[in-house]
Amino acid sequence: MNKAVLLGTFWVATLGVAFYFGFLSRDPIAPEYQEMLYEQLMEEAEDRERLKKERMEEEEVAAIHGMSIPDSAGYGHSGAIQLDFQNIELENQNKEPLTGDRIREILGPALVSSDLVGRNAVIADMLSRLTPENALHALNIFENTPSSYHTDNNFRLFLHAWAKVDGASALAYIMDNPDAHRVEGGHVWAMSGWTASDPQAAYEFVTSREKIDHGLYHGLVRGWGRIDLDGAHEFVATIKDKNLRGRMTDVIGESVVEKRGVQGALEWLGQLDRKDGFTQAAYNSVVRRAVPRSSNSL
Repeated sequence: MNKAVLLGTFWVATLGVAFYFGFLSRDPIAPEYQEMLYEQLMEEAEDRERLKKERMEEEEVAAIHGMSIPDSAGYGHSGAIQLDFQNIELENQNKEPLTGDRIREILGPALVSSDLVGRNAVIADMLSRLTPENALHALNIFENTPSSYHTDNNFRLFLHAWAKVDGASALAYIMDNPDAHRVEGGHVWAMSGWTASDPQAAYEFVTSREKIDHGLYHGLVRGWGRIDLDGAHEFVATIKDKNLRGRMTDVIGESVVEKRGVQGALEWLGQLDRKDGFTQAAYNSVVRRAVPRSSNSL
């Protein structure tokens, strides 16, 4: 196994070096080279995605097989939102906001449920009905629930959704409240949500702060890239702090791969001005996300 991993790592490193020198020596990247590399990357990406999907399906079956929902009888009255994803409407159009009592009724049991599929569906439904008013009820539930891997992930999603409906309050809670319930990357998720709904207010909040906060900039650029990738790229190009600009160029590269795919990302790399000093950061960002490192990264 170790030998196979070592050979795989050596192969990936060789490919990366070859691509790097090819990238630097061509202006722009030759179309035939783009096509060849694209096909190779796509074949490996498909294999990686297939193996990852198989593993996830096996883990989900093992996690929920034979398990019942804790205390489901206590909230099983007519009209209740059960922890059954098949009965949840995930479309958020024409949905009424949930009351504070209803949020307390469903969110608490969901956060301690061992049915990962059901709990995530219930939480997704709740987040789609979030308002500035009922968000505080949901926040209270999270604050009083013990931290765990899945609960922390759910809280990040909550911060993102809360910031979309009330960005100023969500960020004030995270940044100014010393007793805030904290998870790693929470401010990044919140900032991304705020940018998606009110980019101008989010931009002013981030750029007006006395000290540079890389996490806030990350969330701003990530959210901006989802609604206006070219605008986000132009903004990053104006950043004077070299360290910050390098980091945000990496974030832009991630967004380019996400929105345009590998082929589009390669074309984007070929259009960059290599004299600005940040082409290397963009290249690293694209290659890191396009080329699988090894089978251990699945």
